[in-house]
Amino acid sequence: MKIYDEIIKKLNKNIECSHTQTLRINMNSWPDNDSNSVVFMPDMAYELGAASMPSISIQMMTTDSSLVKNNEILLIGKDISQIKEDTPYARIIQLLVDEEEILLDNTIYESIKCIQHSKYHVHPYGFMTRISVNSYREQVRVSKEAVRKGLNFSKIGAAYIKQYCVHKAVKAVRVIFITSLDYDYIELEKLAKQSETITEALDHALKDFQLNSSNCNLEKLL
Repeated sequence: MKIYDEIIKKLNKNIECSHTQTLRINMNSWPDNDSNSVVFMPDMAYELGAASMPSISIQMMTTDSSLVKNNEILLIGKDISQIKEDTPYARIIQLLVDEEEILLDNTIYESIKCIQHSKYHVHPYGFMTRISVNSYREQVRVSKEAVRKGLNFSKIGAAYIKQYCVHKAVKAVRVIFITSLDYDYIELEKLAKQSETITEALDHALKDFQLNSSNCNLEKLL
């Protein structure tokens, strides 16, 4: 699974040039609200990626442990308690996966799609994510109550790591949050589009594999 590696390398290089905080991981530190984490306008403290502001979500896989070494949560910009108004937002997920584990699976297509869809199963209380299925945009409403009770990106990141690690093929998860006003979101958006194009091509290839059951062709793609 090397098809995202060049994008991951570019992202990592950009991140290294930014003021980045490494956050603590606590897997059981914030309640999940299943699929009902609705935040109405009167209850909202602010919105991440609001309206015409940058709002970017990227998810990529790799089998190269030098690119994603361990579970990690990084933050570029202000944390949830420090934000006082609508602000730009990006969430990047980098996954280290075991290629042999995926290829040994009798339902490879379903296995990879389940990993890709993990982001839809994270619903932290007071953190309402609105994801466009056909786009890389992602907006979040944060509730006043959640801010008051101490919600932060450490807790949100841990929720994502916990969800992805349910899958046996996932060996490490790197979650990167960006809220900085000075970050180069234009370049990040270009990388998001490239990543989305690759994901669409992978989806097509996996569907063809499911129909044709050709291990050889899939191994060449991965």
